[in-house]
Amino acid sequence: MVPEPEAARARVGRVEWLLLAAMGTIWLVMLAWTPGFTLQEDARRFIEIASASGTPYRDFAVEYPPLETLLILLVGRGSDVAVVWRMAIINGVSTVGCWLLLRRFWSPVVAVLFLWFALPMQVFMPFRVDMLSVLMILAAIVLADRNRATAGGMLAGASIIFRVWPAVIAPVFLLRRRPRAFIVALLVTVVLGAWWVAVSGTDAVTQVSGYRGATGWQVESAPGLVEQFVHPGQSFRFEQGAVRVGTMVPWEMRLLRFLTVALVAVAWWLGSRRLIDPAGAPALAAVALLLALSPVFSPQYVAWLLPWAAIVAAERRSHDVRILMIGAGVFASLAIAVYIWDRRPAELEVLSIGRMICVVGLAAVGLIHRRVDANEGAGASAEIETAATG
Repeated sequence: MVPEPEAARARVGRVEWLLLAAMGTIWLVMLAWTPGFTLQEDARRFIEIASASGTPYRDFAVEYPPLETLLILLVGRGSDVAVVWRMAIINGVSTVGCWLLLRRFWSPVVAVLFLWFALPMQVFMPFRVDMLSVLMILAAIVLADRNRATAGGMLAGASIIFRVWPAVIAPVFLLRRRPRAFIVALLVTVVLGAWWVAVSGTDAVTQVSGYRGATGWQVESAPGLVEQFVHPGQSFRFEQGAVRVGTMVPWEMRLLRFLTVALVAVAWWLGSRRLIDPAGAPALAAVALLLALSPVFSPQYVAWLLPWAAIVAAERRSHDVRILMIGAGVFASLAIAVYIWDRRPAELEVLSIGRMICVVGLAAVGLIHRRVDANEGAGASAEIETAATG
């Protein structure tokens, strides 16, 4: 992490302003257009949950974790247009917030790379709120590093209860020698989780982990792709908010979860043995492995990789992370286009394979990446540094 005064003095460069302007333009265009059911399906699900009578989880099934459900109850009331605009504001503020944190507490190079990586996904991200969880865990790391370990741990715990996936980032506090933040994050997660189960019942956990009782693999996930290769010709079906194929057998789910935990642990163990930024390669590998082994891999989940990929890309002399991360974003956006225009399943399959290759490639880079000295990233990033600060 770059010392705060050094990063704070660097003025925003032309490339950053252009990228931010491009993002803002895309947001406005997409909000004015809002084509098809696909882009607004999250908003309509939010409205459905917010307008339902009774207690979430107890009286009706909800696939979102508790803090995200609270957000849904706050923003999900009103017309489609009103809810979509609220979601777009959350996405925009969260994206700009991540850029500001990376710029101030890492470097302008990392910030520019983050904007480049995020740009291809903005044709559909205004209709999603996933960037908020990214901002929460990134801000938690910054707080812990700025001697606010308790606040950072509390925010990290909240991010886990909000979206679950930040749990694989939590070991960053141990590698950054902020054990208090890790312990606080663990305690907050346990306490809020216990409160959630006490209020909503034990079935609430099953609803979230099983996506309201879905039985099939999401077609864009690795298991879904394997299912299509092993049993070609199966018909797709829309089930509990996602297009699915095949059947999730319990032992297969247990094996996937075991492999995920084991490989994420390996990623952090390898990261602890190298002189690298723990928020870079280990975090990138952990999230990429989680996505690669998940039974659900919606296009917006690619956003979870953005800050960690930007940090690693700034450290490397090669362009592999840049190619893979932009590729993952482009494939995600094209998949949304397939849904909008109701194209052939074969096209979605090809795009899903391309995205999965990019994510697996990012996981591999995160596992093997090592930084020889403090200046290793300078050669690869000189051109971006010049553009970002001049």
